[in-house]
Amino acid sequence: MTESEWITWELCPRCGDRAAVGWRDAGQFVDPIEFDCPTGCRLTICQLVRTFPPASGTVSAEEAARVERLVVDDQREASEIACDAMRRGAAAIAIAAGVDRVARVTIVWRPEHS
Repeated sequence: MTESEWITWELCPRCGDRAAVGWRDAGQFVDPIEFDCPTGCRLTICQLVRTFPPASGTVSAEEAARVERLVVDDQREASEIACDAMRRGAAAIAIAAGVDRVARVTIVWRPEHS
């Protein structure tokens, strides 16, 4: 399976808890490719796409969200930043590991947080 480029927090269709949905850029659309529910619920890829349909990659100026990109010295700090952003209402968060324990954190804020 391809690694997710974006993570959003959605309601699990089975238990109603918050679950992570991993997304991948697919040209004009962003496709859901991974699902992780903390209570262990599982979705097949077909259920995943039906529950979280591919989103259009294009947005209007009114819908545009602010993107924040950070480079930090270790994975733990990157995780802490991502958790804080999630608690503050980030729409999507991506962490990419670099060389020498450096990590890049990308946070997409919803328009109301811009």
